[in-house]
Amino acid sequence: IIRSPVLALRSDDVLSCADWLQRDQVVSASWDRSATIWQVETGASLRTLYGHDGELTYVSCHQTKPLVITSSRKFNRFIDFNYILLNKL
Repeated sequence: IIRSPVLALRSDDVLSCADWLQRDQVVSASWDRSATIWQVETGASLRTLYGHDGELTYVSCHQTKPLVITSSRKFNRFIDFNYILLNKL
């Protein structure tokens, strides 16, 4: 039984969603219009992905390809891990 959290993600704004990127990394979506990649072992913020005009409500990572999808109320964006915007739906 785990009685205390293994990791607490800290942000200046609301974190609305998170998904596993790799075994040791998590991506979170935030109302500050960004998605952040976190190192699970240390809790350190590794990278921040920008590109939305509104608060992020969802984030999901592709299981086999280096892609993250983020969603706001108006748009979905596909972002590779090198910050290249691949497609705006």
